[in-house]
Amino acid sequence: MSHEPPVEDPDESVRRAAAANPSLTPEALEALLADSRTAEGAAANPSLPLPRMHALLDRCLNGAATSPSGGH
Repeated sequence: MSHEPPVEDPDESVRRAAAANPSLTPEALEALLADSRTAEGAAANPSLPLPRMHALLDRCLNGAATSPSGGH
């Protein structure tokens, strides 16, 4: 196997770009989705399985619908 993308790089933009690398396995993507530092890039990954993408969207949409407005 070739070198893994630099998902542990100190630079945030490098981590996000690495997490979006289409050569990552679904298992690697799951780990990256669970990490707030790389979740954005992993969610944009073209290799993300469609059912997982739908689950993420459902969670985001349901969370937005049930969260109190203006709360941070």
